Amino acid sequence: MLVQVGPVAYTAGKLQWAIGMYSRRFREEKEGRDRSALVPCVTDPDLLDTSGEKLRVYEPDASGAFAVEYDMPLDGAWSDLTASFVLLPSPNGYDLGLYDMHVL
Repeated sequence: MLVQVGPVAYTAGKLQWAIGMYSRRFREEKEGRDRSALVPCVTDPDLLDTSGEKLRVYEPDASGAFAVEYDMPLDGAWSDLTASFVLLPSPNGYDLGLYDMHVL
């Protein structure tokens, strides 16, 4: 099940904006203009060379929750846009929550 973690409730629009902000063309386009065509496209990771894939899983905390970071595949290549997730123990296994997306 998907759950909200952290300060932001991610909607489709907020995800599109967050991925768009990764693109310089998107950031530099004038406010008010339709920037949807400038949003990088998330690529199916199965189509890419796995040698560039970066997935980090951190030790669980006292509650059994895991933190996971995954570098997003965008426009046919691995990017440095990282999605941070939390896996929270639940009666059916784990719930997944997107914590944030960032570039370091």
